[in-house]
Amino acid sequence: RVGFHKYTFNNPAEAAVVFDLQNGGCWDKTTEAYMKQVSETCVEGYRYSRGWANDQKVFFVAEFSKPMQELAITENGLYGRAKFATKANEQVYVKVAISPVSIEGAKANMAAELPDWNFERTIKAADAAWNTELAKMRITTADESAKRVFYTGLYHTMVAPSEFCDVNGDYRGADGQMHKNPGYTTYTTYSLWDTYRASMPLMTIMHPERMTDMVNTMLAINDEQGRLPVWHLWGCETDCMVGNPGIIPVADAIIKDIAGVDQERAFAAIKNTAMNEGRGNGLRMKYGYIPFDEFGKENVAFDMEYALADGAAALAAEKLGKTEDAKLDNVESETEDPRIMLMYGVPFPDGQVARPVEDAESVEANKDGVPFPDGRVAHPISEEEAAKVIEQLKAEEAAKTEEQK
Repeated sequence: RVGFHKYTFNNPAEAAVVFDLQNGGCWDKTTEAYMKQVSETCVEGYRYSRGWANDQKVFFVAEFSKPMQELAITENGLYGRAKFATKANEQVYVKVAISPVSIEGAKANMAAELPDWNFERTIKAADAAWNTELAKMRITTADESAKRVFYTGLYHTMVAPSEFCDVNGDYRGADGQMHKNPGYTTYTTYSLWDTYRASMPLMTIMHPERMTDMVNTMLAINDEQGRLPVWHLWGCETDCMVGNPGIIPVADAIIKDIAGVDQERAFAAIKNTAMNEGRGNGLRMKYGYIPFDEFGKENVAFDMEYALADGAAALAAEKLGKTEDAKLDNVESETEDPRIMLMYGVPFPDGQVARPVEDAESVEANKDGVPFPDGRVAHPISEEEAAKVIEQLKAEEAAKTEEQK
């Protein structure tokens, strides 16, 4: 919740720090901004924006280690420039605390998490905290490069989900309302389509105590927005990627008896989400598959991911002895060609199956509307076609060799 910055100014005439409330990541755009100097060392404000998260609200407090000479704020409130009187190579420190709830929450976060100005001690504490988490898994190898790669990858598994509440437990819900401490740590950055296969199961092994709070957050999101999260960011549903990936880690928590999770409430959220008709699922329940001509791009991927989530729901139902609910896994997935055991989108607008041949057709799913995101269907070719492809590859390789000469 709090960042610690150190700035060294070689040229005292240019000793300044800029606050930028305009530029955000991805396609995020500011909708409202506020910035105010509250003392000779403190600036507070907020930034509201729309982008990947369609209603993002960030409140902040920044505290400098020395007084500002002035804080110049642009008329639109999007930029501020804090100027300092320094000597050559003098260092200025700044602590920046954020909150999803309020400026007061940001102040409390700073007071609780970073009360002093000892920069080196803060670095050592951060290193120690990360080493404690990384040491939960140990490998033995003489290859230092392999070890570095392994622990870098392990570190990446712990970047998200991320905490999304103040130190007192208050948070901003998926309903846009501010909620009091629910008794657990609230999380966000649920990149579930990317993480349900490996990262979230790993979390149940390495961090079961955190998994309890992560699943309980997901159940709260279900209560607040009417379904489990797909790709939740800063309290907002982005609906990024396909299927019902939120069902799978919740079902996993039931099957693994993760402590502190109300299994009946968890399964109710699973069933509620599995029966939600949005995002093509209603078409699947109606026809037994998601027609390309009614749904459009990525229909095969949505359908197959729904089938996977239904399978996870059925396993959770079996675990709880819910025989009838286990039949959730009874919808056949996208039409399959029994000759080659591959999936195709049907029907295509011209009545034919959608069989993209070129990689670009499927990789660029946002372009023309195709059945697959981030990939393509594999399909057989004749010996004659294969010979043509081989000759083309040989020609391309020969041309590259000639260029290198």
